[in-house]
Amino acid sequence: MWRSRMPWLALGLGLLGLVSVPWWAAQHPFVLHMLVTACVLVVPAVGLNLMLGHRGLVSLGHMGFAGIGAYVAAVLMVDARWSFGAAVVAAMLAAGLAGGLISLLCFRFRGHFFMIVTLAFGLMLHAVMNNWDGVTRGAAGFAGIPRPTPVRWGDEVWS
Repeated sequence: MWRSRMPWLALGLGLLGLVSVPWWAAQHPFVLHMLVTACVLVVPAVGLNLMLGHRGLVSLGHMGFAGIGAYVAAVLMVDARWSFGAAVVAAMLAAGLAGGLISLLCFRFRGHFFMIVTLAFGLMLHAVMNNWDGVTRGAAGFAGIPRPTPVRWGDEVWS
């Protein structure tokens, strides 16, 4: 009987710990920084796991989609004055659309050919993002991205 309740107990304790993260991480900026960095690095790790672990394909250009999303969000927030939430949703849609279009070409190949096509895609995106000064600000980077506004939930303010 105890063994059947153990997974539910572990799940409940894990959820309790996850819910308590904003309160104790706000007290320690370094811990918050490390948690945010870990969450950002989980995205490419999951992408590599899906491509390599489940499909058996090595993708060398999948971070280009993160770059597309980042630049779309930055351009919309700085130039078009969109809010953070709307810009992030638009960035996710743009990256997903780009991924869907590129997958129509890439998934026709297997093995080394797939790696070469994804590498070429990543290098093309790098060249475009690094040299298109009018939109991406080139190698100088994108300055002036506004901070997201804090989220209010009752008496709590999360920033």
